[in-house]
Amino acid sequence: MSSRIEIVSRVSGRRRWTVEQKLAVLRDAFGPEGCVRAACERHDIGSGSIYTWRRQAMSGERKSIKPAFAEVQISDQL
Repeated sequence: MSSRIEIVSRVSGRRRWTVEQKLAVLRDAFGPEGCVRAACERHDIGSGSIYTWRRQAMSGERKSIKPAFAEVQISDQL
């Protein structure tokens, strides 16, 4: 049994995120190698905020956040 204790604290109060910061978090969470849980830990943010920002971006609710889409081609070859 270890006698050491690790205290993990969250930032108290509200933080302000710029559009660029939000987009960076969304890319981190939903990019090709993305993982929401890992992005939450890296950016010290709750998953609810990430999903809210994604919903706002996809619905156009936030005009300043515009999602980027990649073209996908489907092939019958295996």
